[in-house]
Amino acid sequence: MTQSRTVPPPEETEGSAAPKASIASRIAARPQLVLVVVLLALVTITSIVEPNYLSAAGLRNSLVWAVPIGILAAGQTILMLTGGIDLSIATIATASAYIAASQTSNGPVVAITVGLLVGLIAGTANGIGVGVFRVNPLIMTLAMSGILLGLFTGWATTIFAGSHTLHDFIITVGRSSFFGNVPWSALVWLGVAGLVVLPPTTSPATAPNNPLRAHATTRICHALAPDRRAAIALSPRAYRVRA
Repeated sequence: MTQSRTVPPPEETEGSAAPKASIASRIAARPQLVLVVVLLALVTITSIVEPNYLSAAGLRNSLVWAVPIGILAAGQTILMLTGGIDLSIATIATASAYIAASQTSNGPVVAITVGLLVGLIAGTANGIGVGVFRVNPLIMTLAMSGILLGLFTGWATTIFAGSHTLHDFIITVGRSSFFGNVPWSALVWLGVAGLVVLPPTTSPATAPNNPLRAHATTRICHALAPDRRAAIALSPRAYRVRA
């Protein structure tokens, strides 16, 4: 004896799946909407747990903490556009800050210059390893992080012995505010973000939906992802960027 089973008509099955597929495709086409929803949910929950979170002082504190992450994220954005990643970025930033503090006695210009020089040397070493010797970015940057940690562990009781204090100018830029609750460091973040997101010349014809693509360097970065050889043939500057 066989049992009969009712199968819904094909029209009903396809019709019920169509709205779900449409919603999923819309979300996939606009992932920033999901991020906005998640951000609003986090802000709502945090404001309930901490009532002063949305006050002027609370927003200032959040901005002060967000500035270093935003500056580091600007550099990481370019790396990810070219198909790479940097696992040593936090270690390099810490090394730069510590060495800048050790040079406070020589003035803010020397301290900031030396700190930036540390980042430049470490970043150049990573770039040569990845771009010239074709080392995997994960391996190269993880090795750089380990090397820096080893150096600073060994130098903690010798070269960098003693406590160091940042110069007043650096402390002012990093912690102080203007107009009441607007941190000076936010201006630094705004300038760095502007260099990455808003290029000097923006052409609607070349970048109708994404101003980042209008910049010559970032166009090379986008081109390198699908076909590195074609990008190099189109622009001699493409060899500087690794896919």
